[in-house]
Amino acid sequence: MVVNQQVAPSDFTADGADWQILSAAVVVGGGGSITVTLSDNGPADGAIIADAIRIQRTGPLLAAAGASSTSAPSITQSDLDSVVDAALSYWESAGLSDAQLELLQSVNFVLADLPDAMLGGAAGTTVLIDVNAAGYGWFVDGTPLDSSEFTLIDGSLLAGSGSAAFGQMDLLTVVMHELGHTLGLEDLATDGTLMSDSLDVSERRLPTEDDLDAFFSAISGGDNPLLD
Repeated sequence: MVVNQQVAPSDFTADGADWQILSAAVVVGGGGSITVTLSDNGPADGAIIADAIRIQRTGPLLAAAGASSTSAPSITQSDLDSVVDAALSYWESAGLSDAQLELLQSVNFVLADLPDAMLGGAAGTTVLIDVNAAGYGWFVDGTPLDSSEFTLIDGSLLAGSGSAAFGQMDLLTVVMHELGHTLGLEDLATDGTLMSDSLDVSERRLPTEDDLDAFFSAISGGDNPLLD
């Protein structure tokens, strides 16, 4: 990676230390090791100072039923970009501060052929979205702010068989989930919330102010760099 590091301003502060985000990476599998190498390619009087390397781990959002046995068509970058503004609006309505919203607006969204049941992943200010939702296909909502394709049933927004969203993964939900990781939120093992670690087809999840309060309270020890 090529990094033009500077002492100030830092990208974020955690536990009293200033940090700069160097890069994002997706590592598939486990049991191995990760090596981070910093090299000086600048002028002869340049210097490298690295007191510590911080690796922020976030798990991918998975299709709840595993990868599909079929392969749906891929979406385009334009399709992905079309729901980002709506995702930001939902998070803003949930009670984000100006600094948090500014961070989310800096996120770079990238389409990638992610392995197995992975729908999306986030690292730093980069979000990766699978090209075809683990084979299920994406529901790209043309009117993402009204959720008219979904019906509230027992607290969940679900698409019925007559809906255009039926049988597909909701792209808006996955984008909002990964933006939650950018804020510092962790995956939850419980079902039915935006930050749950898996998603079913035909389902939409939205962030709420109560979610933010609970999540930020749980990480108030300093892992969220935006908490003052």
